[in-house]
Amino acid sequence: MTGRGQIILGILFGFVAIGLWMVIVPGLFENAVADVDWLAFGLRWAALVQLPLIAGIVVVSQQCFWSSVHADGSTPNIGSSIEINRRYLTNTLEQSVLSTVGLLALSITVPLQYLGFVPALGILFVIGRICFWVAYHINPYARAFGLVLTFGPTLGVYVYIIQGLIISI
Repeated sequence: MTGRGQIILGILFGFVAIGLWMVIVPGLFENAVADVDWLAFGLRWAALVQLPLIAGIVVVSQQCFWSSVHADGSTPNIGSSIEINRRYLTNTLEQSVLSTVGLLALSITVPLQYLGFVPALGILFVIGRICFWVAYHINPYARAFGLVLTFGPTLGVYVYIIQGLIISI
């Protein structure tokens, strides 16, 4: 299968996984959201979104520290483990900023019966980042699945938030 075919397959599987996840998981948090401060609830789950970023920082800093070549911060060889991890770290920073703002906005705007989507999206983000990182090391084309698991729901949250803004005008 070509690289483009692998990417398309990853995207399709990603959207199927998101659909199944959103049907099953939010309901698991019904009891956890009964009487909560919505913003505090969102902040706690947004903190979870930072775990893949923290893991990336730890891994890259350890690789640089123990490397006789990269301890000075020099540019690694293309395709090397440290270079892939640095790319992962950059992408994860971008994704986590968007996801965090989206989760916080969602937590204060979504009706109470749908607040379970906040933890569901936070957990899905972490799973997606893990899939993205592992796939990046195995086969860069396969990282599309993990990217869809993180960016697809974040994009959906922004569409929901912006739609609410437009309706309220």
